[in-house]
Amino acid sequence: MTKDEVIDEIKRAFASVPYPGDSRLVYDNSGSHLECNEVQAAFKGKEWESLSPEFLFEQRYSLSFFSHEAFNYYLPAFLIFVVNDFYNADDLSDNLVLALTLPSEIDVVVVANAVKRYKIDQQMPDIDFDEILRNQLHYKNQDIHNFIARVTQLTRDQGQAINHYLTFMKQEFSGEFTDGELEKAMDRYWFIFA
Repeated sequence: MTKDEVIDEIKRAFASVPYPGDSRLVYDNSGSHLECNEVQAAFKGKEWESLSPEFLFEQRYSLSFFSHEAFNYYLPAFLIFVVNDFYNADDLSDNLVLALTLPSEIDVVVVANAVKRYKIDQQMPDIDFDEILRNQLHYKNQDIHNFIARVTQLTRDQGQAINHYLTFMKQEFSGEFTDGELEKAMDRYWFIFA
């Protein structure tokens, strides 16, 4: 697919996603979460189609603070920004791929193996690596739950648009992703929309 084809598909697939509402933009509306407050203030009342590349660049870390509805509503703006201007999007492309990757408990096992293989636990006896790994596993389970909650709201057309986005990224910028991040995202979930 060409850049223009990917952008057109994203626009069509997400055109009917409703604005989540001012009180459904972030996952914590208590008023006590600083980042959520800032993200909510920045995106309040804004339509995804009207967001400028400069605004998206400034807000490139907002993805992790969105509610599931807001994530799906604003996702196309971020996808299109990266497709249009990959290098100026800076680390947004990495953040997007991470957000679109189904976490796997195997990642925690890989970390545990690396700790043992390189004897990091012996070099730092004051650190309880077992506790750290248990905590990681807990958070991975929460990440999996959040991922599933987000993607189950997507339509088949939206899933296909994301799959084509990832395919385009692999086609055009695979050298910029050195750990197979694009393949992980596709192989763990988005392949079902191929």
